Amino acid sequence: MAEAIPASRVAISKHAPKVFLVKIDPAKIGEIIGSGGRTINKIIAATGAAIDVKDDGTVTISAKDAEAAQKAAQWVEGIVKEPQIGEIYEGPVKRILPFGAMVEMLPGKEGLVHVSKLAPGRVENVEDVVKIGDVVKVHVAEIDDMGRVNLSMVFDEAGNPMAKASSQDGGSRPPRRDFGRRPGRGFDRSRDRRGPKRY
Repeated sequence: MAEAIPASRVAISKHAPKVFLVKIDPAKIGEIIGSGGRTINKIIAATGAAIDVKDDGTVTISAKDAEAAQKAAQWVEGIVKEPQIGEIYEGPVKRILPFGAMVEMLPGKEGLVHVSKLAPGRVENVEDVVKIGDVVKVHVAEIDDMGRVNLSMVFDEAGNPMAKASSQDGGSRPPRRDFGRRPGRGFDRSRDRRGPKRY
């Protein structure tokens, strides 16, 4: 034995299956499974990983490819994670509303970027700033008593939202409108007649 393997291997063979263990709150097992197994089957189909969930909250994820197993593990962790104020996430714009944009910051969890938080200056039309499918960076600004998450956009040095091109656009987005920071251009809530945030 010592002649065949004189020392432990530094890395596992690339052909060996990769296994990840994720421990979750047993109360959240239903979120991982989903209605009729929809959520867990979606993860399996997208990553090719095998997933086993035990009653004590131990989730075993295995795959031939380490990247696939890790992707599935991160997906599971994202589903059960509770966002905290101050955290920064990156996710796609899922819906455009008259008063803002809904961003999927974690798998299956959306937050609202109110129109007043989309740009440094006043925004007349949400789609002047973002479109469905854009991947944007957002900051958790508030979580209300009902668990709804209110987000604000993270801006680059030029004051534009940090966004990647939408897959629907098929390429880079054109330069964004200069919203400016001139006096009097800030968002005036007294002029907003669209009512309170609802989503």
